[in-house]
Amino acid sequence: MPSDPRNFRFPGEFRIKSTLDFERYFKEAQVKAGKYLVLRYIIDKENITRLGLSITKRGRNSVKVNRLKRLAREVFRINRNKIIPHLQLIVSFRKQLPAEVKFEELEKDFLNLLKLLNLLEIHHEKFIG
Repeated sequence: MPSDPRNFRFPGEFRIKSTLDFERYFKEAQVKAGKYLVLRYIIDKENITRLGLSITKRGRNSVKVNRLKRLAREVFRINRNKIIPHLQLIVSFRKQLPAEVKFEELEKDFLNLLKLLNLLEIHHEKFIG
């Protein structure tokens, strides 16, 4: 029997959607850049761990922008249980991003950044130096 597709959803409560939240987090957040990603993060005890995406469309067509957003949401969804509670993350992509960046490369960059920032609850064997 195939698994229930609802188990793989990314519900709205895990997304940062409000313009006011984005403005606040951009103003107050700490920033760390990796090979592909730029993470802005803040601990907000009033909220569960959530993800916001800030992706410029300049120089990219909508197909590429939507692919990047899907990849970022999937990386977060799969690894959310490893992240400390109450973390608000805003993910941006570097301008020098390769046209066809792979999911595994983004996931590795994301987890390595979180590890460097001590934002993980558990340490995972995927980390590389």
